[in-house]
Amino acid sequence: MEISGGSPIQSTGRVWLATEKFLEAKNYEYICSNFCRRIKLKNINTSYFFYCHMVRLYDQGRMFIYENSTTGVKNFNISSFLDSEFIALDKSQDLLESFNIIYQNISNIIINNGQEKQILAESFNLLLSRLIIGDSQKAKEEV
Repeated sequence: MEISGGSPIQSTGRVWLATEKFLEAKNYEYICSNFCRRIKLKNINTSYFFYCHMVRLYDQGRMFIYENSTTGVKNFNISSFLDSEFIALDKSQDLLESFNIIYQNISNIIINNGQEKQILAESFNLLLSRLIIGDSQKAKEEV
């Protein structure tokens, strides 16, 4: 979660969901910088719901009220936010876990499509470069 930055028309409080599948697909190491906070839920089976809820609150502009600015840089008061806006996720565990499964499947499809797009783009670039230099037979063999 972004806790510092923003602008007069863009609040802090944006979130990013780092799933295992995404991290494996990108094959990068990610660190949480000093203007972000890592939020790890006790029950991982509600992570997609929590993420979607956070995005919804951000899109509604509700994050602006949790900002403070002492040095001109806007900071997000995450403690106040969690005390005021955090929803109880324990009431309908079955429903939340069902939501999580559905959203996880959708997320995995998006990641897989991204990987396939990257492979197709690399193949296209290889073919194009071979065709430009006139070695179309080698280009067909490499793809």
